[in-house]
Amino acid sequence: MVDKIDYRLLNHWAKSMMAKEKAPKTIPSVHGLISAAMNTAEMLGYIARNPCHEVQLPGHCGGR
Repeated sequence: MVDKIDYRLLNHWAKSMMAKEKAPKTIPSVHGLISAAMNTAEMLGYIARNPCHEVQLPGHCGGR
């Protein structure tokens, strides 16, 4: 199932969270948790690449 999480899904999630005006630390915190899980999935060979790396987060949050 982890292989179904891709850039489009994560980007849509981030934009929807921004539209809901979540607290400034919420989006990068959750993104960090998802990214850590994706790093593990990549390390274990479940996915070829962590899709979180391309997702743009709100400007001051340090997104990649």
